[in-house]
Amino acid sequence: MEATCFWWSSAILLVIQLFASALEMDITEYDNQHVTCSKGLSNCTLKDVNLLDEECPVTDLGLKVKPGLKVKPVLCCSRGTRCQPCLRVHIDLQSRNHQTASYVVVCHRVPQVTLPLCRKLKFTVTPAALEREGPTSQWLSLLLMDELVTFTSQVTVNVCSQQYSVHLPSKEEVCSSERLQAIVEECQIPKVNIVSDPQTREMIIKVEKEEDSPYPVEMCLQHEKNGVCKTWKEKTIPFHSVTPCMCFQVWFDRGDNDRSNRVQICPFTNNTEWYQRNVWDNVSVTVVQGQMNSGGTMLSWNLTAPCRLEGVVRLCQWDAVLDKVRCNKLKGSEQPMENDTWKEHDKYWLFLGAFENINTDLDQCVLVTVENREFGPFCPADTSWWHWRWSLLVLVSLMLFGLAAICLYFLHGKLKRIWGVDNVAKGQTTLTGLDTRDSGLRYIASVSYQMSFCPPGLAWQWHQRKCNQIYRGRVVLLSPPETNTSVSELVCRLGSTLSARGHSVSVDMWSRAELCSLGPLPWLHSQLQPLDSQRARAILVLTRSAWQKAEDWAQQLDRQGRGMDQGGQGAERVEGEGDWLLRDPSSPYADVFSAALGCVEADRLQGRAGERFLLVQFEAHPAMPDGGKKGFPQLFQGLPVFDLPSQSQALFSALAIGPR
Repeated sequence: MEATCFWWSSAILLVIQLFASALEMDITEYDNQHVTCSKGLSNCTLKDVNLLDEECPVTDLGLKVKPGLKVKPVLCCSRGTRCQPCLRVHIDLQSRNHQTASYVVVCHRVPQVTLPLCRKLKFTVTPAALEREGPTSQWLSLLLMDELVTFTSQVTVNVCSQQYSVHLPSKEEVCSSERLQAIVEECQIPKVNIVSDPQTREMIIKVEKEEDSPYPVEMCLQHEKNGVCKTWKEKTIPFHSVTPCMCFQVWFDRGDNDRSNRVQICPFTNNTEWYQRNVWDNVSVTVVQGQMNSGGTMLSWNLTAPCRLEGVVRLCQWDAVLDKVRCNKLKGSEQPMENDTWKEHDKYWLFLGAFENINTDLDQCVLVTVENREFGPFCPADTSWWHWRWSLLVLVSLMLFGLAAICLYFLHGKLKRIWGVDNVAKGQTTLTGLDTRDSGLRYIASVSYQMSFCPPGLAWQWHQRKCNQIYRGRVVLLSPPETNTSVSELVCRLGSTLSARGHSVSVDMWSRAELCSLGPLPWLHSQLQPLDSQRARAILVLTRSAWQKAEDWAQQLDRQGRGMDQGGQGAERVEGEGDWLLRDPSSPYADVFSAALGCVEADRLQGRAGERFLLVQFEAHPAMPDGGKKGFPQLFQGLPVFDLPSQSQALFSALAIGPR
């Protein structure tokens, strides 16, 4: 038994050694000459010919090609470097009748190309050498190097009536040899190093290559190892965009990306807990109630995430238990999420599913469970559950306004007695430092609203705090329709600066999950709705792409026939339907920017240009196109414009004063 095991292990080791030696291709040095002739042959020259014009020499020329054509894949190197695959063709000749001049035609082809490539090899036979060496020792050796001879290619060589087929090893097999990695040009890959910069909160990609390398470095980004590799030109990645499944492929661009050796790195797989937060923050689920072909009702849902997730999607039903409303899981409704069912879409992975034949009388929604973490519930937007809560919200709002009005009535009389009233009989009520018809009423309304919900001590503290500081309003900051990392970084810094100065800042880049849940237009209206009642402004970041978007948006608006009626009805249509104009999938914020253009147009048509919106442009990224001589787009005319950072103080002052 031991002898048998020893025999099998020896055989396996021998096979491995033979396989490894097969992968180690022979290395052949060459110069300008690709032909080698034996003694007795001279004046060997090589010339490209057409197969139809040349024929193989026949016996009456005194030449005969011996059987046993030899073709072998080798690596042709120049001075030990920059090796490339080639074929070494060995031809044995037998010359008769002391013929002094002859030739042989060598052709080779691959299955993908119809016509072969042929070369005419001319030589001269020296009779004296034939007498010394004998007629059986003459041979020719030819190196074939061209676009047909590549790794993994199958080449067929023809010499007269002889034919020989050879299969070259793959690039992966050759590059697996450490000895060949340094000399085979297609095996060389760049060195990549990724470091973090806590100050800028970015990951920096550093690529190292030889100084004398003539090839540029190319890079592509993958979400998952087997994901689609998309071209990546940036050298930095913001912390909030890093995910554990993010991978990169790096290679030298030699003109044919398929032939270049690539290296794949997935640098963020180790620190999954830190980067997994970015995955959770960008999970989005949309649920829609629809009709089946059989007449039943179904809940279809789609889940998007930066990485593929493994978990369960199930139905839940709303129920009231002990004064708490919760969504109870329905047993038997589980649908597993598996890796092979995900589809890659743009920068995210998409998972689709549906629950069929649901009971429409019950308020049912969708719950998602991933790694003991629950998301949801996610409900269809048109269920009665939402209508009931909207009605309750309206009722509560009316009650609050009524209570505020009652408090205002009693507080108004009390303040008149405390601060004094002059000329009551004449109807002239004057308070110290306040006009009761304007500022006084607004102030009293604000105080009464706070006192209706807070104890007197807290309300007085609120009054003192508000009187001792400049009012900082709400700011909605909207990104331009582009994915430039440097511009995104400037937008984030502007939002952080405004927040540090006391403003309540809302940035579309900080609300990615809410954007995916509500949609661009509903999210924008939810942010702009409080602007009319608060001292708030919306800031549009103006870049070159935003400039072009505004001009294209106006042209598209004209083509839709909006020039026929510029009244109030047209303005409502732009603000309500702006999401159908110029949808641009190149940036996740392009639809939000397009919707904002509709709101700007509505304000302009109503004569309110500049009340809610203002523009900022970064001096590092000028907005005016190159060679542009026209003024601002008509859509932006009338809006205040601030250049940053030179006009930062003017912007802060405008935001502190509030809208006109």
